[in-house]
Amino acid sequence: MQPSLKSTQITKSNGGFYVSIYQGELQGSTIAKCCAKVKAAFPALMPGFYDILIDRLKDNGFSDQRLIDAVNNAIDNCQYPTPTINQFISFDKNERLYSYLEVCNAVNDGDKMCNYEIVEINENKYWIKK
Repeated sequence: MQPSLKSTQITKSNGGFYVSIYQGELQGSTIAKCCAKVKAAFPALMPGFYDILIDRLKDNGFSDQRLIDAVNNAIDNCQYPTPTINQFISFDKNERLYSYLEVCNAVNDGDKMCNYEIVEINENKYWIKK
């Protein structure tokens, strides 16, 4: 049975199609832990920052793991004294999606079909590299 990613947003970038590797829900406990971690790392942030951040995380469909990774990334890579909301919500890791034709062309160029796996997204079939 092939993996199915229900109602997942596909984005186009660099001449290809991509889907986020993050799936799942965003739990209140994860939000609380991550906000506490951000507050400890960046004590100068205003209290209103967190209300806006939480709202934007929910509207952007964050999962627990994506939030954890975004917070760790901001702590590790913040170039300024304090991060912006964009530094958190723009964080994502994507998987390249391939059409059947692209996979056939790759196989024709020496790749192997067994290197790809079919996924179903929004009732359409795509291939991803294993």
